[in-house]
Amino acid sequence: MATLPDGSTKTGMLNPDGTFTVDTGTLAAGDELIVHVIAHNGANQKESNPVHVIVAADTTTNPIENYTVNAPVVNPMTDGETQVTGQVNLGIPIPNGTTFTAVVTLADGTTTSASVAADGQFTVATNTLVAETTVGVKNVATNGTFTKDSSIVYQTVSPQLDTNPLANYTVNQPTVEPVTADQTSVKGQVTLATPIPDGTTFEATVTLPNGTQKTAAVDANGNFEVVTGRLTADSDLSVKITAKNSTYTKDSENVSVTVGATTVENPLENYNVAEPVVDPVKEGDKQVTGSVTLTEPVPDGTSFEAVVTLLNGDKITATVDDQGHFTMPVDGMIKEGDELTVEVIAHNGDNEKASDPIIVTVDKAAVTNPIEDYDVATPTLNPAKACETAVSGTVELGDFPEGTTFMAEWACQTVRPECYA
Repeated sequence: MATLPDGSTKTGMLNPDGTFTVDTGTLAAGDELIVHVIAHNGANQKESNPVHVIVAADTTTNPIENYTVNAPVVNPMTDGETQVTGQVNLGIPIPNGTTFTAVVTLADGTTTSASVAADGQFTVATNTLVAETTVGVKNVATNGTFTKDSSIVYQTVSPQLDTNPLANYTVNQPTVEPVTADQTSVKGQVTLATPIPDGTTFEATVTLPNGTQKTAAVDANGNFEVVTGRLTADSDLSVKITAKNSTYTKDSENVSVTVGATTVENPLENYNVAEPVVDPVKEGDKQVTGSVTLTEPVPDGTSFEAVVTLLNGDKITATVDDQGHFTMPVDGMIKEGDELTVEVIAHNGDNEKASDPIIVTVDKAAVTNPIEDYDVATPTLNPAKACETAVSGTVELGDFPEGTTFMAEWACQTVRPECYA
């Protein structure tokens, strides 16, 4: 037990080897301490004779008292950085056991520190540095309980240098191909201004009506295709190009695009429908016939129809067969001098395309022989006698054309003189 000058006591345990240590707090030179040992056994105890001790003056010397702690050389600081770096010239000889610490004081009074390496380099982590604020840095030498500071070096944080490679680069607006309903992507092209900063890539972004953004890379030729999902007519889209280089980006101006209605390609648009060739037509004909050369290749799903327009505007139609022939019924509908218009129409889905029309004039009726197909029966003759002056007989007439008359003719092949005696 130790009794201090103020009368307070401090105790410590006695080790088995008889040594002890009593924490007293800081002692002052000249203080008188009274120390004695107390033996304990159960409820019994017994003290030794006290020993009086006078605290002697501290004779320990400061090894860095005469050591020069050089000020650090601080590297430039830039807005946004999160550390302070630098170097200090560690004067030689360095007292044994001496270490060095770099201490940084920020503008708000916050201090942070880090050890100085054997070569004098240091890096001190800090909060984010702010442009135009002042930072103080010093070097502190430590040896045992002794410390010694260098002078403080003050430095102002510089604004961030503009190292953005895209700062002066122009990102051109894209040209977007027409977009129609039910498409599932947007295509376009952009002229990539040259020279392109090294390491720069480009991306096309389409913003949909609900705000969702879809992106795709732009190829080296400036082409892009952005998958969007099925688009709806009259929807408004926004398209832009973004240049990227490291952490830097730069956008083009937006291009607005409205989705148009669905367009259906007409397979007959560029197909040539040839003019028909019509056979001569006469009054009394029961049909108009002709042919057309079907231009190859014929678009898949295409059919052809021949149409004759009569003098009164009525139209008669007929299918053109796969050889190009057609026959249209006109029985009782035409007369001499009528002008008929004949054309061929190609059909494919809802699309159709007509040939140039051909004008055909109905000729007069052909003269026909009403008894051409009538069978004139062979007559049956009655028996004839010598010197009679007439021959008689019968013939089966059947149904004969109106206006038909019949005449029986005979010829005598042998002249008998006795009949004229």
